[in-house]
Amino acid sequence: MIQCPGCPGPYGAGAGRGPGAANSGELTGRHPMTLLDFEGDYGRQYNDRIRALIPGYDAIQELGAAALAARVPQARHALVVGPGSGQELPGLLQALPVAQFTLVEPSAQMRGFCSGVIDQVGAGDRVHWGPELLPEQGLLPPGPFDAVICHNVVHVLA
Repeated sequence: MIQCPGCPGPYGAGAGRGPGAANSGELTGRHPMTLLDFEGDYGRQYNDRIRALIPGYDAIQELGAAALAARVPQARHALVVGPGSGQELPGLLQALPVAQFTLVEPSAQMRGFCSGVIDQVGAGDRVHWGPELLPEQGLLPPGPFDAVICHNVVHVLA
């Protein structure tokens, strides 16, 4: 376990900032958090494990896509932060039929899985990789975005 940077003690103030630390997500709050190794077993088993970890995972993805289709059906640019293995992409592509998607994913292993989904659904002309991490300031090209999706990030922040 590592503890958030704002917490006192031996695990606070930058603990876990070695190789792969960027894949653990930004630590927030004041509670210990298990390091999620998206480059290792956690990433390899993500598609199987996520449904056990988050009840209703598929329903959450479907609801998110439906909400986008209802609120911004003509979105031209969408940013997907942390697409993970890409399981949500087919639904997002359908929900926003004219949008170009920019993906930001810090894990090389998850980018590889996601690229496989992009190829499988033939969406290479609509889906593009942005930088591995979001910039601290300014817009991410080709921003601004009509929609920002971060379904696969929110559950690791809790």
